[in-house]
Amino acid sequence: LVINEIMYYPTYQYNYNEWIEIYNDEDVAIDLANYTLCDDLLVAGYIDKTGNINDEQGTVLEPDSYAVITDGGSGTEVYDNYGVDDGALAFHVEKSSLCGGGLHDTGETIKISDNETVIDEIAYTDDAERGFSLELREGIFSQSTVIDGTPGRENSEFVDNSTDNSSNDDNTNQSDDADEDSEDENEEE
Repeated sequence: LVINEIMYYPTYQYNYNEWIEIYNDEDVAIDLANYTLCDDLLVAGYIDKTGNINDEQGTVLEPDSYAVITDGGSGTEVYDNYGVDDGALAFHVEKSSLCGGGLHDTGETIKISDNETVIDEIAYTDDAERGFSLELREGIFSQSTVIDGTPGRENSEFVDNSTDNSSNDDNTNQSDDADEDSEDENEEE
């Protein structure tokens, strides 16, 4: 089980639009009952702005599947503002915000645990422009190539920088492609 994508700097209002995606990279299903994110219990479903719990599909994450974790308490707008894949499990934390006060724009450490055992722990820094997520690709978190990220589905393709020997930390080419992608998405709406 890995932390796979993080939206910490959303285009929309912070309080309701941050999310974390996890991915089951194991060959067996994982029951996320009693799992925590940053020491806050995961609860099935998501809370909308009216306080209703939606999309309670249970706590078992099948192999090669995704789950999206959002704020609890005050609710979320993630399912209204992002193209969350219908096949992704929905979870929220018991608290009103993710990881003790919301995800920090300057970075922080995020961990997912099963009882007291840390399953995955990552430290991110401010490597994404506003509206872009950080995605795990080949063991490194880099800016997504599409605005709003890819919640609940496979991460976006990264630009092949191998010809100019740039690292994944060079977001210049990725940002230009993402601007084109966001224009295409806006035309579809």
